Amino acid sequence: MDGTSDYLAVVVVMALVVFVVVLSRSFVQILPYQQGVVTRLGRYQRTRFNPISPIAYVAKVDVRAQVLAVPRQEVITQDRTRARVDAAVTIKVVDPVKAVFAAANYRQAVIDLTQSTFQALLGGVKLDDILADRLGIDSRARDTLDQSTRAWGVQVVAAELREVEPIGSAAGAPLRPDR
Repeated sequence: MDGTSDYLAVVVVMALVVFVVVLSRSFVQILPYQQGVVTRLGRYQRTRFNPISPIAYVAKVDVRAQVLAVPRQEVITQDRTRARVDAAVTIKVVDPVKAVFAAANYRQAVIDLTQSTFQALLGGVKLDDILADRLGIDSRARDTLDQSTRAWGVQVVAAELREVEPIGSAAGAPLRPDR
């Protein structure tokens, strides 16, 4: 009888441990600036703030404005001058469900899209015009990026060229003469 009660005690303790672990997974802390996108068995259920079932997964999405640094890159302007540009983009998630399901990593996707957008915009403008009309370029970049990122549930609040540094022996010297 003593061996049976020991066995029963071990089973009860293990059941309690499993119950506590399952119960603790049922509670997810969602902070006031976050929204939780709930999926259960791989299917979207809803966006919630309160406790969920233990078989559900909650992706937390920060809905505050976020400033993302865009890595420095080299661009070639319309007048064939090389320049290094540094940029920043400010985003805000407006649809957490799209942000989770439409892009694997919406932050990195926005950074990559910002790089290519600035490269395309600056490639069609002369270096002097870039330096003179940064606000206009920033505005065009913001509008282009905002239109492209809507499918990801992300709003581009601002896109800004932080630094434009001409490269070359003479800062304004073109790569090769026009023919």
